[in-house]
Amino acid sequence: MYIQEIYKAYKKARFQPATFNNKKEDAFVQFRIKFEKKNDNELISIINNIGYEENVIAYGLNHIGAQRIVGKETWQKLCPKYNRYNIITKTHINNLGQASNSSISSSKGIPVNKKCINSIVDTLNSSIYIPAFVNGNYVPSTYVEVFGN
Repeated sequence: MYIQEIYKAYKKARFQPATFNNKKEDAFVQFRIKFEKKNDNELISIINNIGYEENVIAYGLNHIGAQRIVGKETWQKLCPKYNRYNIITKTHINNLGQASNSSISSSKGIPVNKKCINSIVDTLNSSIYIPAFVNGNYVPSTYVEVFGN
């Protein structure tokens, strides 16, 4: 029911290219969709973070979430290609964009082997990040990403 409206809102959205060290980079951008009705107007907004509670408590609803620069996605070679699974991860990102303490928060679907899990954690810990951004400052945050197919 909302897919067409979300698609229209997304097509109207404008994103600034991710930059790292003054160079444009491809990055995983996470956002959420907010549906709102004011008077007789129905509004759809795209918000630049996924609404993870810990980050919202620290920085408010409208902070810009951390972004992971697309790099070597070695996990894809070691994880199942055709079986259904979702692995939710958490990684601490400091205000300089450095990752630490990556972990698997939960998983659904088929169980995946240790090589797959370790490669996802290694990918997260070795990735480059653009830190979360609030009021003109980079801030530490928890980065949440879903892996799977």
